[in-house]
Order: sequence, then C-alpha cells, then structure tokens
Amino acid sequence: MPVQQHKCSGTAISMASMDCTRDFKFTHSEKRTHPSLFKEKFTSDMPKLPFTPPILLRVRSLPAMPTHPETGQTAPDFTAPVIGGDYPSPTDLTLSSLRGQTVVLYFYPKDDTPGCTKQACALRDGWAQIKKKARVFGVSTDSVKSHEKFIKKHDLPFPLISDEKQEIVTAYGVWVEKSMYGKKYMGTERTTVIISPDGKVKKVLPKVKPEEHFDLVMAEL
Repeated sequence: MPVQQHKCSGTAISMASMDCTRDFKFTHSEKRTHPSLFKEKFTSDMPKLPFTPPILLRVRSLPAMPTHPETGQTAPDFTAPVIGGDYPSPTDLTLSSLRGQTVVLYFYPKDDTPGCTKQACALRDGWAQIKKKARVFGVSTDSVKSHEKFIKKHDLPFPLISDEKQEIVTAYGVWVEKSMYGKKYMGTERTTVIISPDGKVKKVLPKVKPEEHFDLVMAEL
C-alpha cells in the first residue's frame, strides 16, 4: 500500500494506518458536517460494558436542632440533681415544684473556666439584690462532684443543677454545635431563661456575655 505524508505532522504513515485512526482525526468541521458518521465510527470501537444498575443510598436525615422555648410557652419540666444554696447535699429537683416563684435558669458551658467563673462570681457579688427577686439555678453538663468543688472554691451562694445526660440543655435548645481552632464539637450555649411564677417562659437571654449577664437579668426581674 502506498505511503502518504501526513499533512499535519509530516510523519509518513500508510493509508491502512490512516483508515484505522481516521475516526480520531475528524476535524471540528467534519464532526459538525457528519455527526452521525463520527458517532458511528467512534462508538463502534468502544468495548461494550455490562449494564450496572445505579446504587441507591438511603440517607437518614439528621433531626433539626432544638430551639429556645418561646416567650409565653410553658417551660420544659425536668427532674435533675442539684447541689448548693438551699441544697447542701445532692438532691433531685423538679422544676414544676417551684411554681409560684420566679426562676432563673442560667445555662453555662463548664465549671471553673474563666468566663463561667466571671459569670458566677458576678451573681455571687450581687446576691443580696437578686435573691429577693428570683430563685437562681446554674445549669451545666458537669457532674454534681464538679459543681460541689466549683461552689466551694468561689463561695457561690446559689445552687447548681447537673445535667450530665444533656437532657435539660437539649430541651431548652442550648446544646449546640461549636467550633474551636477549626474543630467542631457539641457544647452548652451561654443562655439564660427567666420563668414566671406560673411556669411560663418570661424571657430568653441568648448568648450572653459573662460580664453583662447580671445586669441583663436584673433588668428583666
């Protein structure tokens, strides 16, 4: 078979070789002019693979994060261990047993950390004012033993509720996703809920700053 010089690369190739590779040498204009020929030649050389049905994945949707209780809503009831103040030894406290009194539940991340200590000590220093207006309870996911140490170390006059199973913080919508140094984790949002004597939510103070907390609570009582 005669040898013909390729007009693009200058490489000498046979006509048989040209015919074999012609399906990959179509110009853009040829493909546009003869699309069916190009498709036929191109697909004829492709290996036929067995049909594989698509894999269906069952994705379980994650539950929506709980939200804070709304003003006027009955505060979620709970029973949990408490220590400090009027409860010198660990005792189970039920929120609904406090009906007839204004209750302040202040949720904080962790015992004896800088921000939580500043917040607790501000309540301690203003205890003479606030104790006349409401029953105050701190709530965190720390153990009763941790609470006891925190109370003794800083001479806190009010009780702390232990929520190790995260049931209360979840019910009040303060168990949230946090991020530190690029790492995500679950923790307690610094939020305070004020409950009226009738057991309904009077005010929610979300994401409060430790140094502003006392004054914000007093303004609502």
